[in-house]
Amino acid sequence: CGGDVQDAIRVAQDKGITFVAAQGNRGVNYETGLPKDCPGVIGVGSNQLDGYKSGFSNFDVNVDIVAYGDRLSLPTIVDSNNDGALDYTETAGTSLSTPLVTGTIALMLNESPDLTPTEIITILKQSTGKPMVGEAGSGFLNYSCDNGYCGYGVLNAYEAMLQMRKLSEEGVALKSPL
Repeated sequence: CGGDVQDAIRVAQDKGITFVAAQGNRGVNYETGLPKDCPGVIGVGSNQLDGYKSGFSNFDVNVDIVAYGDRLSLPTIVDSNNDGALDYTETAGTSLSTPLVTGTIALMLNESPDLTPTEIITILKQSTGKPMVGEAGSGFLNYSCDNGYCGYGVLNAYEAMLQMRKLSEEGVALKSPL
């Protein structure tokens, strides 16, 4: 990333815009590509329900966070059996993970509109989870995104909101995870 693209991102960030980009769905180590390789852009990969990186999700140094984007059921515009109801299809992709991250950012900004892009990025990275590994039948999923391909970890919107509130209410300084 460089030149005009990086300059445009920097100008927008100075005006409070946070950038989020899907990492791609080829399942490869793919380090280049705009805008995900630009500094200050949150790169989003996909994880499965068991916490592992989705097989299709690209992985590289630009992945900051992963969010669920595997095997989602979505409505289509098709009514194949003419029952008046839309059909559903199963789909997956980092472009389905990315709205979970942007939605979390929207929730944060709704409560604290003065958050800067740097604060948002720091909160998201610090609040990611390596969710609990549970025994079979314990109600916990076996999350294990410790394979080095999931950036800082799995999106945890609840923890991000808690950290954002702590920052807003107490003025606690955030330590950059970088």
